[in-house]
Amino acid sequence: MKRYLRIVKKVLLVILIFVLIFVGYFFRVRTLDQHAMEMKGFYHPDFDTTRATLLPSIFINGERFCIKMPTSLGDTLLAFGDSGGGISMLLPGAV
Repeated sequence: MKRYLRIVKKVLLVILIFVLIFVGYFFRVRTLDQHAMEMKGFYHPDFDTTRATLLPSIFINGERFCIKMPTSLGDTLLAFGDSGGGISMLLPGAV
């Protein structure tokens, strides 16, 4: 009987350790997200958000298209695009 109690204690200890690691990771990521949003210069639109902006795109494998999105540092991100059934737009809130 003592052997089973030891096994149960060890299993519960391992589960507790995993839960503590997960909770700690969750709160750390949440804190980092909050700090990133409070950073000065996190996002400064240098274009007029009241009108549409044309973003260049390329086709990959003849069926998928990627949008070339410029970043504030001068790099370019390739983002998958979805036609949305006839219209594609990137709203200012999503930028």
